[in-house]
Amino acid sequence: RMLSILAARARELGATLHFGSGHEPGKVPDADLVVACDGIGSGLRQSHESAFAAQAAVGRNKFIWLGTGKVFGSFTYALRQIPAGWIWFHGYPHSPAMSTCVVECPPETWTALGFDTMPIAACVARLGEIFAISLDGHALDAGTSSWQNFTTITNRHWHHRNMVLAGDAAHTAHFS
Repeated sequence: RMLSILAARARELGATLHFGSGHEPGKVPDADLVVACDGIGSGLRQSHESAFAAQAAVGRNKFIWLGTGKVFGSFTYALRQIPAGWIWFHGYPHSPAMSTCVVECPPETWTALGFDTMPIAACVARLGEIFAISLDGHALDAGTSSWQNFTTITNRHWHHRNMVLAGDAAHTAHFS
């Protein structure tokens, strides 16, 4: 909704907008302003890494981004201490019929649960058991998700020539 409002205002002021424009690596599109909001793996940022003075720091904990049919009324935080260690999730409504559920744990817990060798479907089933009370019996769905370590992206400069970084291309914010 916000993007639609900003785009409408830009058009009122005479701007011509292009979304999702591809580009050759290292070549900046010919435009007055290029807003690089192409995510944590921003090609434009990486092509001009020295100008942006980008840095990436990989976090210690493991996480996986899941969905569930349990619709949380608001942001929900569930923390469990199990024999393998601490594990928690951050849940929030995504649509009227679904919520996002990001599960996170230290690497020691992840390994003790066997998640380092277990197929994703088995991990998700086990997570459903661990968080059954918070999920009110609803299943978790991994879609195409996999276990990852959160990467924090920072940039000394958020602009270079006619380029501006926005969103995860400029800086990442932990999901909690």
